[in-house]
Amino acid sequence: MGPGRADFVPDVGWFRALQRRGVDLTRIATDAQLPGTLFDRRQQTLEVARRGVLIGALIDAVGTPDDPFAAVDALDAETPSPWLPIWYCSADLSAALRRCDEFRPLVGPVESRTVRADDQLRCELTLSSPDSDGAALQLLFDAALLLRAAGLACERTIVPLRIESPIGSTLARRVEGRFGAPVVRGAVTTIVLAARDADLAIPGEARYRCGLLRPLASRGDAASGETLRRFREMVIDTIAGGETTVAYAATRLSTSVRTLQRRLHEEGSAFQIALAQVRRELAEHYLAETTFGPTEVAFLLGYRDPNSFYRAFQNWTRTTPESYRRRRREMVSGT
Repeated sequence: MGPGRADFVPDVGWFRALQRRGVDLTRIATDAQLPGTLFDRRQQTLEVARRGVLIGALIDAVGTPDDPFAAVDALDAETPSPWLPIWYCSADLSAALRRCDEFRPLVGPVESRTVRADDQLRCELTLSSPDSDGAALQLLFDAALLLRAAGLACERTIVPLRIESPIGSTLARRVEGRFGAPVVRGAVTTIVLAARDADLAIPGEARYRCGLLRPLASRGDAASGETLRRFREMVIDTIAGGETTVAYAATRLSTSVRTLQRRLHEEGSAFQIALAQVRRELAEHYLAETTFGPTEVAFLLGYRDPNSFYRAFQNWTRTTPESYRRRRREMVSGT
């Protein structure tokens, strides 16, 4: 488990989803003593200490006595959140959890570790600053968001065996309805799932199911051959899950590596060239349509090192991701 960041990046897409449901984001920012511009189109970072205050203000504004975490329900398939492509593009629930383990340290102070043992899958959540105000409450909120995303991707409610948390018994009883499972005393906030749920397959074709990817479904090059068309669709549907090898691509396309390479060559391409073309298309889409930072975009494109994405993007466009985003927004605004 890698160390979490010393600051955090609010998920602007999710907060915008809350706003569409009538939540007053300005009031939440004011109550949390945060900038009024926090939820605009620019990605911003905040000190870790403000994270607990922000979640507390959100619970106060949206939560109910029976469900303090009601704000979680604003997350749906149309939310432009970087977490959703990870979930929709993973093969199963266990793979998605492990992919989230890799992503969390890039965007905030929460770390997670997914461990399978016997007939259970345990997802442990910790804060890099465990003494932060309301640390246990923050992590329970994160657990609720995680299970919400899992349910969207798997198209069913995910009910854990139990939730372990150091939270007090009074609040534990209040949130049990949200989880549909007992919240029991534990030193580390942990989602405990049954093995049968860990192996739950996530239906394919993320480009149709995830609102963030759906606009890409009809953008294929009509002049491309059949193999390139199918390859592009496969990459869009899986790359945020971290799969970028030719062997994986061949398996998903129900062919052999040699046959895939031959067919791509016959259509004037090659595996790395075709992969780079789809990565560029996705990068330009994310930069134009979301507030995701370059590090988040790099992760969603399957890069292990953000610097590799930077170099690739500059080779593709002769500009940086930040400059590309700025120019696109200037074009849209007419400035």
